[in-house]
Amino acid sequence: MPLTPAEIARTLATGRLAGTVRVADKPDGLQTVHAVDGRGDILILASHGSELGQALRDADDLAAVLAIEDVPPFDDSPHLGTVWIAGWVSRLTGSAAREAALEFASVNPVDRLLDVGVSADVFRIETAEVRLTDDDGTDEIEAEAFAAAAPDPFHADEHSLLLDLRDHHRADIAAAAEMPEAHLKAVRLDRYGLIVRVNDTDLARLEFPYAVSGPCCITRILGFGHRAVS
Repeated sequence: MPLTPAEIARTLATGRLAGTVRVADKPDGLQTVHAVDGRGDILILASHGSELGQALRDADDLAAVLAIEDVPPFDDSPHLGTVWIAGWVSRLTGSAAREAALEFASVNPVDRLLDVGVSADVFRIETAEVRLTDDDGTDEIEAEAFAAAAPDPFHADEHSLLLDLRDHHRADIAAAAEMPEAHLKAVRLDRYGLIVRVNDTDLARLEFPYAVSGPCCITRILGFGHRAVS
């Protein structure tokens, strides 16, 4: 099976991809550094002197929308869409800010976290609404489902993993797909399967027999010749 909309949304929102925050007086959005905490809320890091930091720091009961768009690993890879996360913003202080900074670092370790409490703030968007838009339309995702979903373990390294599969496992992929090797090219990867482009036009999905958690599992599955094409 493919990733669920909730899993895609959580994957895109982890903090690896750039996001933009839209608030009432900044409709075009401001670029942000962010992460998702264990509750499924969004943590935003902003310097005191930045436009984003000023916009969030000066507002009470501020509604905000964070948008994060997928960046496919290759030009011919399918696009996972854009996730939109809406909620209310609060500035964290004291021990709450320190705890949030530690949780932020566990997901998205950036140097500026060292400035929290000195020249930077951590803000929380309490997730109220989540939407995923792609070429097929829009999925409304419950905040609880978003919080419970696990991000895909391969997304951050998908480009390099796909290159390895292309360079060293083309024959295994062809055997699993029961198609000529020259006609196939791996273009996307997730815990449930591999998407290949056939003859540079069509797409086919090779489903794994179980959810995998590491690259060694992928090569093991392909080496055993499991076949499931959709």
